[in-house]
Amino acid sequence: MSAAPEPSTHRTAAAQGYLPHVDGLRALAVLSVMLYHADVPFVTGGFSGVDVFFTISGFVIARLVIGEARAGTFRFGDFYARRIRRLLPALLPVLFATAAIGWFVMLPEDYAGLGRASIATMLFAANLHFWQGTDYFTSSTDTEPLVNMWSLGVEEQFYIFAPILFLVLLKFARGRLLLAGAVLATLVSLALSVLLLPRSPVATFYLLPTRAWEIMLGASLAIAAGSTLLPRSEGVRTALTGLGFALLAWSFFGLDSTYAFPGLAAVPACLGAALLIAGGSNALARPVLENRASIAIGLVSYAAYLWHWPLLALWRYRNYGDLALVEGLAILLLSLVLAAASYRWIEQPFRRGKWRKIPAPLLALAVAIPVISVGWALKANDGFPARVSEAAARVVIEMPPTARDNCVNGYPDPVAPADSCTFPAQVENASWAVWGDSHGYALVEAVGEALPEGESVRFLGSYGCPPMPGIRRPGALVDCAEQSGEVLDYLRDHDEIEVVLLIARHAAAIKGATDDFGPAEDDRLVPPVTLLPMQGAADAPLVTGYLDRFAATVRILREMGKQVVIVLPVPEVGYDVPRTLTLRAMRGLEPDSFTRPRSMYDERNGEFVAAARRIAADEDAMLVDPTRQLCNADNCATARGNVALYTDDDHLSWAGAKLLADAIVAAGNAAAENTDE
Repeated sequence: MSAAPEPSTHRTAAAQGYLPHVDGLRALAVLSVMLYHADVPFVTGGFSGVDVFFTISGFVIARLVIGEARAGTFRFGDFYARRIRRLLPALLPVLFATAAIGWFVMLPEDYAGLGRASIATMLFAANLHFWQGTDYFTSSTDTEPLVNMWSLGVEEQFYIFAPILFLVLLKFARGRLLLAGAVLATLVSLALSVLLLPRSPVATFYLLPTRAWEIMLGASLAIAAGSTLLPRSEGVRTALTGLGFALLAWSFFGLDSTYAFPGLAAVPACLGAALLIAGGSNALARPVLENRASIAIGLVSYAAYLWHWPLLALWRYRNYGDLALVEGLAILLLSLVLAAASYRWIEQPFRRGKWRKIPAPLLALAVAIPVISVGWALKANDGFPARVSEAAARVVIEMPPTARDNCVNGYPDPVAPADSCTFPAQVENASWAVWGDSHGYALVEAVGEALPEGESVRFLGSYGCPPMPGIRRPGALVDCAEQSGEVLDYLRDHDEIEVVLLIARHAAAIKGATDDFGPAEDDRLVPPVTLLPMQGAADAPLVTGYLDRFAATVRILREMGKQVVIVLPVPEVGYDVPRTLTLRAMRGLEPDSFTRPRSMYDERNGEFVAAARRIAADEDAMLVDPTRQLCNADNCATARGNVALYTDDDHLSWAGAKLLADAIVAAGNAAAENTDE
């Protein structure tokens, strides 16, 4: 990201070289990004500030390269030397400080990942690194200290090709034809972004080919300005500024993470930035963009961008993912102070002061070698696990004793009910079945172990699909409605299955993620279900329709002669339990002191629990309440001693599943005995 003014020329007397309104625009961009990252509620689209920076960079770089080329003074060596002095000195203290703080707060596996990210950042490839496994808009990035470096990767890669591109355009085109070539490149990249976004959203977000249009839009503006194609009228320029502000306001406050981005959703931010640059200094721009505060923040915006995110991420990491608003704002203030210090004592000396005489290649090596060495040490030593306290190392996460492939429909391959897994595996003629989602699969093996010898349980289900017909789940592995029909047909045709356990994460199906109760997930990854039209089912709100379908499922199973056991929802935690227990142990806290309020469970699950109790009574089904084993009147446990009861924020571990298995089997046996009587 380019944040400080570049040496340049401009045709208007008021803007010979330095353009103060561009620095003011940088201030708007960096503040929007920082406020968004600090979870300030109303800045829901602040992430688009990065797109504003891309457009500014395209304008500044094209203005520089084309201006020097026309004057006959452009030199590749000088261009790349300026980039090195501009970007690398300020980056070094950020990367070292992040590694130093990480030593004290990060788990080994994440600390090793920090080493890999540091190396990628230094090799101008941070965007390629995060493309491999990081969705920017999910909560998993909130504690990734260097994820903001992806934008540096995009810009640095563009800088490699930019001079060649602009010189080729200059060689074969002049005036309006030159502008047409730049606009064509912009449109081609934008079209690529729009086409690939639905198919490869993560790649579209991180990679240069689908981001280049944002930079080329700024470059096109620079070409237009250099060719006297921009309006000179004060009234027209003021109108452009007003429209630019409106587009930025919509982007910063109207967008949110539910929009498919970048694609067309990024156009308002980039176009707004271009219009504000084109509008220049006028009566509307000056009070907002050219006041002392805006210019000062704009001058330090590069360093502020570098500092703010690692500090926010490491604070969240230390606090198990949480960040209070006042904490976030304090960290942003600290970031601006550090940015000002960086600008005064690091950036300026290397660009215009006594250290400017250091040869750029030597400077690059002086920064790259220590950063890559530290990153390699973190990676090669697996994050230095000896740092972690003995108590933290004793936190136990028990997984099921057997690892089975192709037990879950759609993971990794389709699995027909007849080919599904039984537990234990050696007893193939199952008399029990678990029909459910991933919560059902987390319990099924423990249920199988708790059954009397000679009996087994079959898993019928898929992740994300609650056990009922007439629903669809965005992002589920399979078509939930189609799978439900297959399961019902299988159960109807197999009389040997006498007991059916219905187990699912119903609160997530109705309400979505637990993001109101913890940082572990968000609605983009855990969306609610949608209701499909069903014969005999009236149109109804989501909760009512969902409960009606669940009641119909129990009724259908009872009409088949099956004994039904409804397992009420397992308490959700909202935090990654193994990670949180280990981090707490690193700080000297007992793992089992981490509990969650029982009120959270009641708020999330109250409607379903009340309905399930009525349904069980009406249909003569059995009910198992996991809170009897996992909760007391005030809190729900996440560990027993140093043993985690969950593998993440909501799925039971082997230890947690075993706590419930006996109660589930007892309920099933009681139902079967009642039938026999």
